[in-house]
Amino acid sequence: MSVTLKGLAAAAGVSEATASLAMNERPGVNAVTRANIQALAKQLGYIPCKNARSLAKKRSGLIGMIVPNISNSNYSSLVQLAENSLLEKGFQMILATSRSKASYERDMIEQFISLRTEGVIIYPSIRHNPDPSYLNLLWENRIPFTYLGGYYRSIDAPVSMVDYFSSVAAATHYLIDHGCRRPCLVSGCRTLVSNTLRFQGVADALKSIGVEFCQEDHYELPSTDYDAAFSLANDLLDGNVFPYDSVIAVNSYTAMAFYNAILAHGLRVPEDVSIISGDATLRPDVSKVQLTSIRQNNPRMIQEALRLLFEQIKNPGSPYSKVVVPADFVVGKTTRP
Repeated sequence: MSVTLKGLAAAAGVSEATASLAMNERPGVNAVTRANIQALAKQLGYIPCKNARSLAKKRSGLIGMIVPNISNSNYSSLVQLAENSLLEKGFQMILATSRSKASYERDMIEQFISLRTEGVIIYPSIRHNPDPSYLNLLWENRIPFTYLGGYYRSIDAPVSMVDYFSSVAAATHYLIDHGCRRPCLVSGCRTLVSNTLRFQGVADALKSIGVEFCQEDHYELPSTDYDAAFSLANDLLDGNVFPYDSVIAVNSYTAMAFYNAILAHGLRVPEDVSIISGDATLRPDVSKVQLTSIRQNNPRMIQEALRLLFEQIKNPGSPYSKVVVPADFVVGKTTRP
């Protein structure tokens, strides 16, 4: 049976008010009495109610974070970086995965509010989310939030994200400089800000040589994982003829799926088809081949996201900022030399 505050107070021979003050490190209790009550609490297994403590202190020490999933190593990297940084600042992180469902994302927002989180980091990736107005519940409850990796166009908030446009444009120029003229783009939902910027990056680079990049050359995966990309690659390789000379894939998993499918159909990488990954989350020692990649600066993204979030916590209502973090282009073995 769990020990209550009333039971702790009785065991210590003090009032409930005194026990509460001691457990919440509040003034009004001498140091010896406080130490005795806290030692007894540990001995009895008393666990203070965090919600009650947050009401007393007017802070919870909790930061919520929502990412699409943690099976993708890019998202799990961001989660780990955020948690480590928050622990250094004396905060604990509550993690939720949106599962790419708006209704579930809303449920998690309501949970964060009920737990009195002091701020929230959101990686927006909901496919076809026309009304993310539920995010306003956070503002209405005076809980600031920061976008990470993108944003919902209709709801304003601070943003920390990769420079998708410039990084993909630079990757496309590299392909052009090495003889490629017909790339395709493989990503998730086209309407997400990140993927719209990727498309614009490819289109802008090709425009410089008089080539038009069409929406038909931008393939939208139902999920940005290996299986979905491998299925698409096999469909495009029907008859062992690939209609493109290069592929810009949204992440390492989709890039590897195209690499394996292309080889299975008797074509060569990079001689016949060049491949660029939109991230560098697969380590070279565990990957079949060193992918040419756009290496996102996840530590900097998290650093900026937390800076923006804590600015809002300390100064509610201060102007929102958008930080665009540059990415590095790393040449591997899947593009022409």
